[in-house]
Amino acid sequence: AEQNWRQKLAAAHSRASKRHAMRDVRACAATGALQADTATPLLRCARCRSTHYVDAARQRAHWPAHRRTCLPLGDGEKERVANLKAPRAFAELAGDLRAGGSARTVALLRRCRVVLDQGAPPGDFE
Repeated sequence: AEQNWRQKLAAAHSRASKRHAMRDVRACAATGALQADTATPLLRCARCRSTHYVDAARQRAHWPAHRRTCLPLGDGEKERVANLKAPRAFAELAGDLRAGGSARTVALLRRCRVVLDQGAPPGDFE
């Protein structure tokens, strides 16, 4: 019984470490290159401060796609999204994606990731 408890604790710690590490993963919006795979730090869009790129040329090339979502969210909207319950967060994300994305899409994706990391019950995804 003692060994079983230790194994469960070690497994839980490993899962928590992986979830924590995933929160800091950044990728280029144009190429998908991960920060860990690039020699230099990714550049962040100066306007929305949410999207990252490997270089200015990739950012310019990606601008037509990024233009719709490139708006900083107000503090009130950031707080509202950060406090959404799982069903509402997923519903709003689905609506944003169906509409082609918006400035809230990144914040909603982050919220959904937090909800998943916290172990949302399966019923929350219906």
